[in-house]
Amino acid sequence: SNDKKFAKSSFKIKSYPLTTAYEELMTHGPISTIITVFQDFLHYKSGVYKHLSGWQIGSHAIEVIGWGVENGEKYWWVKNSWGSTWGNGGFVKIGYGEVGIENSFTAGYV
Repeated sequence: SNDKKFAKSSFKIKSYPLTTAYEELMTHGPISTIITVFQDFLHYKSGVYKHLSGWQIGSHAIEVIGWGVENGEKYWWVKNSWGSTWGNGGFVKIGYGEVGIENSFTAGYV
């Protein structure tokens, strides 16, 4: 039990303005959220992910660790829990507004 950490509090982060999420990331670290997973997500390797094909296969909890812009497309930099052989070394860039990423931003203070 000594090696476990527990949050003192948890709360939902407003999706907009996005500066709220940016501030939380910079001040307190990663944000948890849930996305809708479609078939094409399983085959992600690089670039900014946008759902283009396939049907919904479920939901998935992920950890947002940052944001950026690639080729003019804004994205959230995300750590996935499927291991380093999936995606871009276990990470994925998910485009803003894609797969419900901004709908469930949640954080907690340890």
